[in-house]
Amino acid sequence: MCTKLLVEAWKDMHVGAKRKINMILLVIIDVVKEARSKVSEKLAKMHDGVLNAHEESKDLEKVLKDLT
Repeated sequence: MCTKLLVEAWKDMHVGAKRKINMILLVIIDVVKEARSKVSEKLAKMHDGVLNAHEESKDLEKVLKDLT
């Protein structure tokens, strides 16, 4: 239902308005891509941190085992 309304509105819209909307959508897409990239980088760093902490805990367990 909503899609039909959008299609009809798009057909009736002036070419200049369509261009402006397309430009705005391209900017929004770029912003979303950049945000996704930043989130991916942060997640990768967090994942690496968890892996490093896990390895360190294994090393500490070995040291503790050797001490006891």
